[in-house]
Amino acid sequence: MTVRRLTIALACAMLVATTGADVAAEGGDRPSPQSFEVAWKRRTDPNLRPGIEGWVYNPSGYRVSSVLLRVQVLDADRVVSEKRAWVYGHIPAGGRGFFVIPVAPDDRATYRIVVDSFDLISRESP
Repeated sequence: MTVRRLTIALACAMLVATTGADVAAEGGDRPSPQSFEVAWKRRTDPNLRPGIEGWVYNPSGYRVSSVLLRVQVLDADRVVSEKRAWVYGHIPAGGRGFFVIPVAPDDRATYRIVVDSFDLISRESP
């Protein structure tokens, strides 16, 4: 009876130690808004609605969703206005997500586009 209790206690201790190590390891590469790369360009195709289109690249090991972009209009590197835009769908680990931001046809503003917030969905292999 004592050996059985000792075996169960040892198994529980190993399970707790292993689970704690996994949780600590997962927290190390959680993405932050600054860890995403945003690439964009103005639409030049006359058959498409005027706008900015681009990709958000997710270098982390996590699937993310509800990615909200902060779109800043700049004048000599000073922010003069700001708006938000969504990235379509989930972005898998190591993947990318597409976005489109409508702008006026005669728009010639300079923009800075960064990830403002997102939701973690699950850990994945990139």
